[in-house]
Amino acid sequence: MDTPQAQRAEVSAAPPRARRSRAIARSLAAARRRLVGFEFARRLALASALALALAGALMLADWLFELPLGARRTTFWSGAALAVAALAWAFSALVTARRDDEEIALMVERREPAFDSRLISAIQFARGKAAVPAGAPSAMLHSVVEEAEGSTRRSTFTAVADPRGASRAALALLAVLAACGLGAFLGRGLLPVLVQRALGADLAIPRETRIVDSPGPMRVGVGDTVDLAFAAEGVLPAEAELEVSYQSGRDETLTMVQAGDRPGRYFAVLEDVPESFTFRARINDATTPPAEVTALPRPEVASLGARQTYPAFTGLPPSDHAPGDFALFPGGEAVFTLTASAPLAEAKLAFIDGGTELPLAIDPADPSRASAALRVPEEELGGFTIALRDRQGMESIDGSVYRVTLLSDLAPQVRITYPRRTEELVTRRARVRVAYEATDRFGVASANLRWLREDGSEGELALDVPGGAPKALEGELDWDLAETIEGGLEEGETLTYWIEAADQNASAANVGLSERLRLAVVTPEEKRADLLGRASDAIGNVGEATADQERLNRALEQLLRAAGGPDAAAPTPDE
Repeated sequence: MDTPQAQRAEVSAAPPRARRSRAIARSLAAARRRLVGFEFARRLALASALALALAGALMLADWLFELPLGARRTTFWSGAALAVAALAWAFSALVTARRDDEEIALMVERREPAFDSRLISAIQFARGKAAVPAGAPSAMLHSVVEEAEGSTRRSTFTAVADPRGASRAALALLAVLAACGLGAFLGRGLLPVLVQRALGADLAIPRETRIVDSPGPMRVGVGDTVDLAFAAEGVLPAEAELEVSYQSGRDETLTMVQAGDRPGRYFAVLEDVPESFTFRARINDATTPPAEVTALPRPEVASLGARQTYPAFTGLPPSDHAPGDFALFPGGEAVFTLTASAPLAEAKLAFIDGGTELPLAIDPADPSRASAALRVPEEELGGFTIALRDRQGMESIDGSVYRVTLLSDLAPQVRITYPRRTEELVTRRARVRVAYEATDRFGVASANLRWLREDGSEGELALDVPGGAPKALEGELDWDLAETIEGGLEEGETLTYWIEAADQNASAANVGLSERLRLAVVTPEEKRADLLGRASDAIGNVGEATADQERLNRALEQLLRAAGGPDAAAPTPDE
């Protein structure tokens, strides 16, 4: 255990500490203030120059290009945020630019080698940081401090603070102030308006010429013709300029002439645009902000086809069709399939008859392919156009019309082969023989004998049709008038009749009609007289035919004699 005497011995053995010099402390503090002041001044000058430059640049850009309200607001708040950040950076120098005594002492000794490390040693001895040899007399430490104080009185610590950085920043601020002042003087009439516009006011910039309407950014197709129109007010020159800069780096300046019948309107036409470009117009002292025209390839139809499925009754297999051969059968289904030059967002067929549209479903596995099924109607389609929109929003402008021809499902051809006369005389209880035939490409489904009475009432009698819908039908009917016609017939009445036949097309009324014949109801006596008259006509016709034959024979005999000469023998009766 240590005794009090041992503890006092240890304390007396601790290295001595030099006194702190007030003169050195005052000099160091003065140097510190000067260092912080110069750095703060430098940063504040730079921040002020930046804020003024941003404000001036905003108003200059607004004067040149008449920035829209949204762009002015965005630029203003961005510049304000940057200026605030710069000011915060300037004020942070009050903390970050401070140096402690040892740092300043080292800076002084580097500037004035005469201190020979005595200044830093005096500071460190006073703080107890420097190592002192054991048993060293305190007089030695005091001597070091006194020598440092003596050198301090002959030295200027503040010289370590270099004012050149602050001076350069002040010159930059003065240059910006001069530029802004010159701009404000030259545009003193515009300055209030520009300041208000920079703060968000929706005011027009007063100029000799004001461009009141100009095209904005747009998307066009490669190869399109772009029409650009500008409207101006105020001083209107005869010509204006359009500056065009293409994406490939090629620039050109076009002359726009004022339309004679539309004062203040200037037009430019760029034909067959090959690529994207930016443009701006100069009309007198007014200039539009640059606007971009993005040229993208438009989607096109790379291939197109249709597969026709026919109604079951036709018995026809499916068939494929290409443009120029869209001959479709009504009642069937046609599936149109196309392949585009780019992935699609939308595709549709627009039919020119009726104005209907048919959307096409895009294939998820291959977005450049699309298809749609159409039930072929009975009415004429005429044709269709194709409208495409790709995933970049570009629409097709192909005006091609793809013609569609509807195949005709003709009604059955029907003919009455007997009787052959347009009108027959019959009695009330007669039986009339009617022979008929009907043909259809896809088969006859049904046939009926139909009649119409003078009072407007109608009737029909179904005819036998063999199963399987024959394509050719022949039949004969022994028509009992008394049994089939309700109420019977009256003498003097005329009955009109015909044969109708229908095919298997249920979606269309394909019914064929024969010619219409008549039955005139007469008394039995009148019918007998008609039969006798027809027999007499037949006998008379036979007699006339015999007489005609005899005349032909005599003419032939004369011809033969004339050909054989006077000695020609007369032909025998057998010849």
